[in-house]
Formats: sequence, C-alpha cells, structure tokens
Amino acid sequence: MGVALAAGWQVLRFSTRQICEETETYCIPEVVRTINNLGGLDDGFAPRKVDSEPDRPYQMGLFDNR
Repeated sequence: MGVALAAGWQVLRFSTRQICEETETYCIPEVVRTINNLGGLDDGFAPRKVDSEPDRPYQMGLFDNR
C-alpha cells in the first residue's frame, strides 16, 4: 500500500493533454465523481458532496436532497 493510500488519499492521474484539452469535460468531473464516491468532503464539521452542476457554486451537505 502506498503512502497516499495509507493516509486516506485517492490518487488521480491526468495526462498533460487531458489537463490542457479536457479539464472541464473530463478532469473536473472525474475529481467530483471521486470525491462523491468516497463520501464527500470533510471539513471538520460534516461531510459534504460536491454539486456537479457548475452553474451553482453550492456545496451539497451530506443530507441535502438536491
């Protein structure tokens, strides 16, 4: 087991082409999907999931039904 996995991190790898050409269509959705699949973000208060609708700068709470 790698150091990142042992620390509870999930490593995502993107190619230079993906970052330069597919940031919005592939990279960001992959980061959002990974965060949500792992249970959301935990900022010390309550875990929350990332809203996948980019037009709304809203972070979904764990119990939000949006």
